[in-house]
Amino acid sequence: MMKRQIKVLVLAAGLVLFAILIGTMLKISSVETTIFPQTLGDMDLKMYIDGEEARQSVAQLHSSGERVNPGEAYIARYRNYGTDPANMADVWLSISDSDSSATSLVEIMTARMSNGMMFTRPQVRNIDGQTIYYTEGTGQFHYYYAKDNKVVWIGLSNPDTAYQEKIILIALDEI
Repeated sequence: MMKRQIKVLVLAAGLVLFAILIGTMLKISSVETTIFPQTLGDMDLKMYIDGEEARQSVAQLHSSGERVNPGEAYIARYRNYGTDPANMADVWLSISDSDSSATSLVEIMTARMSNGMMFTRPQVRNIDGQTIYYTEGTGQFHYYYAKDNKVVWIGLSNPDTAYQEKIILIALDEI
């Protein structure tokens, strides 16, 4: 009788732990944000960071001489592990005080990157009427631009330029 009660208790505890694990996995897999879309092309939003952690991360991406202090900053990671190799996108977004401030930040970034050390020299591209800068480095293909009072930087893993442009068109529309 006692052994049976122990078995029932062990089974019940196992079911509770299993339910907690499933609940945690579901919470992690559904990322809630109104800043970024849930999908970007064929990729799903897998991680989202905002607040002080995002501000510090965005500020650390710049050299200390730029004194970047984004008022609002957001980071998103998109992934599609079903493709071979996996499609991945990392998106950094900062919101400036004004449209001209966002444009100025993009111009400063472009001027500082023109030395070609960590990234290739930025190239100007026009996609759907929007001026966008393109560069390569750190194993990704990067697009960045100012849109209204936002600065958007997107790093993509897929080397296919048609795929990249498709993702940028979606980002222009949804971010």
